[in-house]
Amino acid sequence: MVAGGPAAKAGIKAGDHILAVDGESVESLDLPSLRMEIANKVSRKQLRLKKNSEGTLRNVMAMPRDLL
Repeated sequence: MVAGGPAAKAGIKAGDHILAVDGESVESLDLPSLRMEIANKVSRKQLRLKKNSEGTLRNVMAMPRDLL
């Protein structure tokens, strides 16, 4: 994780678990598969990500290009 980087700007931090992308569960995906899922949505201006951060569920918005 890069301090001030794109993931940090979206509110994602080391240790967070991405649970869903635009309402579709991605819990069973490994990191390369998750990246591919996001890359397939690159035409979107924003993605809604559901994350688990230290037991707290939260939705964050992120730019697809920022997450690749």
